[in-house]
Formats: sequence, structure tokens, C-alpha cells
Amino acid sequence: MEIKRLLKYFAKHGYPGPNTLKVMEHMGYNNEEFLHDLLEELGYNGAMEFVSRALGKLSSTSEISIKIDLGDSVSFGSWIYLEIYNFDIDLESEYSDVLISYGWADSHIIHPEDGRVTTLEDIASEVDMGEYNEFDEFMDSIRDSAYRHIRKNCGFGVWYD
Repeated sequence: MEIKRLLKYFAKHGYPGPNTLKVMEHMGYNNEEFLHDLLEELGYNGAMEFVSRALGKLSSTSEISIKIDLGDSVSFGSWIYLEIYNFDIDLESEYSDVLISYGWADSHIIHPEDGRVTTLEDIASEVDMGEYNEFDEFMDSIRDSAYRHIRKNCGFGVWYD
């Protein structure tokens, strides 16, 4: 299936959305080629504009700030905002994802053991040297949740710079 047909479908039925990967699969489209095909079809500037619009539609503000549900990795009811400052499509890297410069904004993290509500900032300030590995794993789970959310909705993932 060619990219033009997929893009027409998205234009008619809405993009991005929670069924983007399922639509690609149903249409027989290899989502691993999505960014490559966008670059071929739209050129670099067009592909960057497409990615910007997709990420912007996931955002709740005029800047790219995407609310990520952390229920699958931290605890039910937890969330955090991923702020994307800049991004680039670089298919020369080993990853076929959008490379982002990012930061974390507002968060609402529910401790899985005692139900205490806290923020990422508070958690980071309480980390001792002996707990750094656990904190690093915690951050990896947050990045993984953000990656899955964006990939599911946009058909491409993000890689963190």
C-alpha cells in the first residue's frame, strides 16, 4: 500500500488518533516505513510540518506539551506532561523515530504502595545516591509510556536527545 492512500485516509477520517497503528496494520501498511515514506512523499520540510502538526494535535497547549497517562507504568491515575522543545527527522541514526529535545512539566504521580500524590520534581529531589538506579529505571518507564502513547497515536515514535 502506498503512502498517498494512507494520507488520504487520515485526511478524511482524522489523524492522529488512538487507532493509527491499527489502521496502518488493517490497510497492510508497514508502519516502520512511515517516516521514510513521509520524507520521500513530502520532502524534508513537508515531513517536518506533518510531524509538527501531528504532535501539536496531541498537545493541550500552543506549545508542544503532551499529557502522558502513566497508569500502565507507574499507577492508575498518574500522569505527566512531556514538553517537546525541538525535533528532527534523522533516518541516518539507528532509530527510525523522531529525535526530540524534551523536558517534563506538570505531573501527578500516585505512589503505588501508599497512594500518596507527589510530583516528578519532588521524587527527583528525594533521590539519594543509593537510589539512583531505581530512579533511572522509573524515568525509563515514563519515557517508554510517552513513546508508546505517541507511536500509538501518530504512527511514529520519538527518541530522546
